[in-house]
Amino acid sequence: MRSLPDTVEDLLDDLETHYPPLCKDPSETLEQHYNYAGQVQLIADLRARYDWTHENHRMESILKET
Repeated sequence: MRSLPDTVEDLLDDLETHYPPLCKDPSETLEQHYNYAGQVQLIADLRARYDWTHENHRMESILKET
C-alpha cells in the first residue's frame, strides 16, 4: 500500500497518475468502466476545485498588496 502524500496537490498528482482517463477495455464490463470513469471524474472535480481555490487565494493576496 502506498502512503498518502503530504499535501493536497501531491495527493491529486498521485491520484491522477494512478487513475488516468482511459477508454473502455473490451475485457471490462460496462459497470466496471462506469465505476472507473466515476473515480476519474471525481479526481478531475477535486483538481478543478483545488485549482480554483488556489487561484482565488492568490488573487486575494495580490489585491491586498495593492
